[in-house]
Amino acid sequence: MNSRIRLSSVALFLCTLSLAPLTAAPPSDTPADGFYRYPSIGGGNIVFASEGDLWKVPAAGGTAMRLTAYEG
Repeated sequence: MNSRIRLSSVALFLCTLSLAPLTAAPPSDTPADGFYRYPSIGGGNIVFASEGDLWKVPAAGGTAMRLTAYEG
């Protein structure tokens, strides 16, 4: 009986260990998931729609800044 509990514990541990890569955070150099639509460039910036809001990012690259906050 004791060996059965030990075997179950090992199996549970291995299952948990096998799921670890699925729950790991993506690397920081990968773009965020989502959809980016209707890009427009002007004045050194790119403005685009994503998930119901407008965002602005420098054309040279960098972090996007949200311009609107759609509550719906």
